[in-house]
Parts: sequence; C-alpha cells; structure tokens
Amino acid sequence: MDYVDSTCYRQATARGLHYIVLVYEKADGFVFCPTNAERPFRVGGDYDGCLPVSASHGLDYLKHHLRSPLRERAGWFIPFAEKIVQGEDFSLNDLQLETRTVRLIHGQWPW
Repeated sequence: MDYVDSTCYRQATARGLHYIVLVYEKADGFVFCPTNAERPFRVGGDYDGCLPVSASHGLDYLKHHLRSPLRERAGWFIPFAEKIVQGEDFSLNDLQLETRTVRLIHGQWPW
C-alpha cells in the first residue's frame, strides 16, 4: 500500500496535523510527519538541524542512531515506523496520542 492511501495519512491531512514530535532536544530528535508521504520523518536537533528523511532512513535512525535516553522515550513508535516502511495500514487512533508525551504541530515546521 502506498502511504498516501493509508488511513493515517488521510486522517492527518483532514485534521491538518503535520508533525508529531516524539522527542526533541538541542542535540537530537525524532519527529513523525504524517502528511509527508515522501519524507515522513525528521531527525536531528537544533545543532545540526532537524532534517526530513525517507521512511527507511527514519526507521534506521530511530532504531540505531537516536541517542539511547531518547530512543527509550520514542521506542513505542518503532512498530508504526516499521508499518510505514512495509506499506501496512494504521490509523492515528492506533498511536494513542492522548496517552503519550508528544507535541502536535498543525502547520509549518517551527524550528
């Protein structure tokens, strides 16, 4: 399945939800961009910039390159990043955002 056909993409587009900041600090961060099918993640922090990356690069970064304390806080998202890479469907409700410590951003990337 193409990501643009996914339930998550359609819901995020309808809600105007552009970024879900899982973790973000000066030196590192990980952001899900549910309305960006080409580059659905941003990685990095303020020092080097939080750069848009492909689904496979974002998953690799989340699993292997995100600093350990941040990886522990964002690890709940790994199964969903894997679904994006594998073309599997999920909804925003599946993320249970109301139970997570995340920042939701509607509109332009602020940093």
